[in-house]
Amino acid sequence: MNEGDYPGAADRFPVWNKVNGEAWLGLTRRRLAEQALFLGKAWQPFLNYEEGTVQVLKLAEPRMQAEDIRRLQEALKQAGINIEPDGFFGNETDRAVKQFPQQKGLTADGIVGAESRRLLGL
Repeated sequence: MNEGDYPGAADRFPVWNKVNGEAWLGLTRRRLAEQALFLGKAWQPFLNYEEGTVQVLKLAEPRMQAEDIRRLQEALKQAGINIEPDGFFGNETDRAVKQFPQQKGLTADGIVGAESRRLLGL
């Protein structure tokens, strides 16, 4: 942050969620909320954030946020989709989730299913 790399600084918030090397859900929620505040976004969704493995992402699913979304966004960006990873499922991510399967000849149904995850390396 001292070097003016605010996006890089924002990316570091979720890293500081551990006690004795183990991630704690309460700290994870706090760090994600702090990150959202830093980015000028809503922090309240992180009060109910639950960790878990991403199996299928649905556009309307309210709990899909933060690191799951960031990983998806980063994979989409690496796949050539014009998106900036921010950990929030907004309009840009909605567009990217529909654009990627269209480019790969898959059904663009707003779900990141098994084949899309495989192609994205998730």
